[in-house]
Amino acid sequence: YEEDSSGSDDLSSDLQEYRFLFTLENNSLEHNPLSLIYRYTGVNYDDNRQGDDLIHQLQLKWKNEISPHFYTVLGAGPSYKKTSGSDENWGGNGTAELSYRVQHGSLLFKLDKGYEADNFSGNGERGIIDTWDASLKLSYQPTRVLTLDTTFGYNYEDRESPSNSDDTSTNQSGTTKQRYS
Repeated sequence: YEEDSSGSDDLSSDLQEYRFLFTLENNSLEHNPLSLIYRYTGVNYDDNRQGDDLIHQLQLKWKNEISPHFYTVLGAGPSYKKTSGSDENWGGNGTAELSYRVQHGSLLFKLDKGYEADNFSGNGERGIIDTWDASLKLSYQPTRVLTLDTTFGYNYEDRESPSNSDDTSTNQSGTTKQRYS
């Protein structure tokens, strides 16, 4: 084995990413629809030194329309994630939502938890991330043709075992990223 100092040991950034979403809705319960949601994400890297990623998420979601102005959504389910060359992991995913509507506006609070494949982070890290997203949306419609929207958001990402295109070793402590908008 000869080490090449020209940098040819860098991991290739070429990949194929597959996503699939399937939703089954049951609207037979008036004002209380149920949904079953399945999400699949698969990532195949061209470079065999990079472990391929696989994510399966199943969620049962219930919407409760309490009144014409107020509804809630609750959902939860199991998540399965696997990276080639490492142990499989089971986790959970979920969603919670509160919405209040008035004559000329609305207020929406939403919290989501799940897993995503992050292959275009801008810093060379790739792999599965555990995400938490919270948002608060305010909407006001002063006239029929004008609506004013504003959204406040918070995103928390935890990468348990990042892989870096400049370093083939893994960091067991992981990385954490927080974003406000």
